[in-house]
Amino acid sequence: MSTISRQSIWSDTASVIGGTTVALGALAAQCVLVVLQTVFIWQQRAHDRHQLATLDDRMMADMGLSRADIDCEIRKPFWMS
Repeated sequence: MSTISRQSIWSDTASVIGGTTVALGALAAQCVLVVLQTVFIWQQRAHDRHQLATLDDRMMADMGLSRADIDCEIRKPFWMS
């Protein structure tokens, strides 16, 4: 029985996606990037909704929004757009 080192698995293994060979290391990096981008978007939504919750009636009227519009938006979970 032969042993395979982790180094050889990562350096020798490739995945074929759409006819293009992509090293697993690059694929893993791309997945991490997508996760980080998603987390950033979620944080931005949560921040924006918090800011909406602090608006007074004059500011909402200036933007053409009602309290009901704001309440509907701020009640959404961070993962919903």
